[in-house]
Amino acid sequence: MRATRLVRFASTVSRSKSAIAFPGQGTQKPGLLKEFLTSHRQIVDPILKETDEALGENLSQALVDEHTKYDVNETRNTQPILVAYGYTMFQVVKHELEKQGLPLPEYCLGHSLGEYSAYASSGLLSYSTAIELVRKRAVAMSEATSAYPAPTSMVAVLTLGHDAAALRDIVAGIPNCSLAIINGPSQMVLSGDSRSIRLALDRITTSLKLKRPFRTKALQVSGPFHSPIMAPARKYMESIVDDYKLNWPPSMGIVSNISGKLFSDEQEVYHSIINTPVEPVLWAPSISFLPTLGVDKIYSIGSTSFVKSALSKGEATEVVQIDGPSTLSL
Repeated sequence: MRATRLVRFASTVSRSKSAIAFPGQGTQKPGLLKEFLTSHRQIVDPILKETDEALGENLSQALVDEHTKYDVNETRNTQPILVAYGYTMFQVVKHELEKQGLPLPEYCLGHSLGEYSAYASSGLLSYSTAIELVRKRAVAMSEATSAYPAPTSMVAVLTLGHDAAALRDIVAGIPNCSLAIINGPSQMVLSGDSRSIRLALDRITTSLKLKRPFRTKALQVSGPFHSPIMAPARKYMESIVDDYKLNWPPSMGIVSNISGKLFSDEQEVYHSIINTPVEPVLWAPSISFLPTLGVDKIYSIGSTSFVKSALSKGEATEVVQIDGPSTLSL
């Protein structure tokens, strides 16, 4: 690992600030940038070109064509598509804020894969480097899934009425099953071997002595991300991470999925790049951390649900949805 330069981002502020939140896997669909290609072509076109040059293929077609030949649900495509989408949307939001004379976001964060959009948007990684790295990550995660000898899945546990610690304790002794994502008190995600997940769901009912049934929802993903099954992908990321130089410090403070706090140095970022395939996403703690930084407005790229569901009850933070040109009166 490289030598570290420590930079402290202020955690106490005397004025309001904003953050921008980037979505992760499960939010993909063909043509995410179709409308923006018309409304902001001068921004979108160069990024599409850079995307294709970095990948060596015309994957940008999937961002502007609803009838694309690419399978947007295949993770080797999903991951670079969503990073391209998040980064492009940041450039559009930045352009509109500057045009309207409004301050730019001072913090950023991304849900799982969305953290790579944060890396690129903050300049921590160049955009082309982020796209190249995330494609390698996606391929490694896809290969880890294919190498596993049994069916896998990710399942959201909804309206459970218990905190993450209770669910973590239940799955702790179940092989190849983990608490993968904490989206909020009403949604946590299990990931791993499908049989092990079914066992975990049975144990939830018996161990927590629930008075009413809880709901579950299978996620539309192509692998058991943030679970022990991704260990080969973690090992691969560790083998290549030193090939990538970080531009520290970033232009915005970045809240880490792994810690739910600001990255304070380069080594923490390298640790995240290596370990996010197997570590849980602390999304609710990450969102809850923003008000301690003075953040009272969050620009949410795509849906607002992944941000609003993570806010603490009674939290007054404004969430501004950015999902089309008509939503750009910021």
